[in-house]
Amino acid sequence: MSRRRSRLSLVATASMLAACSGGGGGNVDTATAEESPLAAADRGRDVLLQAGTAFIPLAVTDDDYAFYQDGRAVYVSALRAGAPRTKLADVPGDNTAFIYISGKVAFIWTNPDYALPGFGVSPLVVWTAAHGARAASASSAVGTLVTTASDDGRRIVFPTHSDAAGSVGDLVLASADLAHTETLVRGANMSFPAGACRPEATFLGHGDDAYPATAACIGDEPTATLTTWRNGVRRDVHGIFARPRLFVDPHRSHIATLRREGAGPTAPTPVLITENDVRPIDTVPSSLAFFAADGALLYTDKTVDPTVPGMHLRRTVRAGHGAITVVPTLASVYGFGAGSESIHAPPTSRDGRWLLYAANADPQTGLTDLHLADLHARACDPRTFVLDGTLANTTAGGNPFTDDARFVVTNHVTDPATGAGPLVATRLADRSHRNISDDLPARAIPAAGSFVTVGDHFELNASNVFLSTVDVKLVDLAAARDGTTVIATNARLNFFVNRTKTRIIYATDEAGRAGLRAARVR
Repeated sequence: MSRRRSRLSLVATASMLAACSGGGGGNVDTATAEESPLAAADRGRDVLLQAGTAFIPLAVTDDDYAFYQDGRAVYVSALRAGAPRTKLADVPGDNTAFIYISGKVAFIWTNPDYALPGFGVSPLVVWTAAHGARAASASSAVGTLVTTASDDGRRIVFPTHSDAAGSVGDLVLASADLAHTETLVRGANMSFPAGACRPEATFLGHGDDAYPATAACIGDEPTATLTTWRNGVRRDVHGIFARPRLFVDPHRSHIATLRREGAGPTAPTPVLITENDVRPIDTVPSSLAFFAADGALLYTDKTVDPTVPGMHLRRTVRAGHGAITVVPTLASVYGFGAGSESIHAPPTSRDGRWLLYAANADPQTGLTDLHLADLHARACDPRTFVLDGTLANTTAGGNPFTDDARFVVTNHVTDPATGAGPLVATRLADRSHRNISDDLPARAIPAAGSFVTVGDHFELNASNVFLSTVDVKLVDLAAARDGTTVIATNARLNFFVNRTKTRIIYATDEAGRAGLRAARVR
């Protein structure tokens, strides 16, 4: 591997880790979201949370607690000036902990193997503000797709009893304090992230009514079983297409997925799984079924002329009725997140209107063209728009739309050998666009309104990629002139935006400002 490709690979790996670690995820109404614990006196300025150097930011929970590594220890601190820090775990050798956030719960793997695609098997620690750090497992596969918490943070599901290869393990339901545990699935196939039947897990319902759902295979089963446990009653739905891919509607009451009927190599079809039944969404062969942010169902239709590349994307508001084609030629959809949080985080703009997709891809580079679909267009007048017809594009990961659904942010790659190229912001109303970075940013996270937080000017630390640096910038895409504010130069590669998208959490070693800090978005 060339040095330039090694550099790009390290950036991509670290960016993916940050994307998996929470902060800036999901669609949140900032007008009604809970108040941040940042004190009123701290607003409007850059707040020092913890003083020190060589900090590695790791994650931020939905209730505004920041996690970071200092030397060989993992700490947590409230997003409040002067808040004490609490040590949670030790990390062996020169390793860096991996943290996945599901709402108010932090899942901390203390000894991941970053040389493996799925980061291997590690001890797991679970943390909540109510109960602190609890040792959950001595051997847990780093599987974020089956690591999840109920929306109130009181119940969790996680993998445990994994074999050394991370290929098989159990899925456990537990209270957040781990006082009560129950094995949901024994001996499930694992092999994260892309095993033939790696499992998924989520919670349906809210608060005291929340209940777990898993999709998993055991042994050489050709299809997965989706199982729910509501009020202690188990319900199995067999024949779920493997690898399972689940998506939950905004009300957390229905699951969209694919099911394969009968034996043999029959094509899977999209289905809607409700509390009481399984409803066909359509009878067409499909590869993907998911929800838009407004609750509409979207699914691919692979009955396209086999001589024509791609497939249709169809939309309906009711399973089995009135579907319309919204994308005539689809190769892939952009905007899905990482881990179990992606199961209920739609890839569309938060109003459900816009979807970013590719119609064609370069098989050598994996780069694509870029198109927008107006999902609210009339059935007789489908509307799609070409953003960039060249096969030289991708995104920075996660949902590419701004929080106010006015802009979409993408990467235009000018050098496929290194992945270098600027971030491009496009105004959805008129498709006008402009560059908002100088080279390939390590991270790009939507903040409140039309703001985007950008990591630019990546500088590699060859001894530890997590100590690499970027310039953290806040860009107001709605500003009449250049709306860029430099938050910090030479900040750590990992930075985060909190749940309300009003604070940027980062670390710097800059003289006079060294430490973990929180900057105001607006």
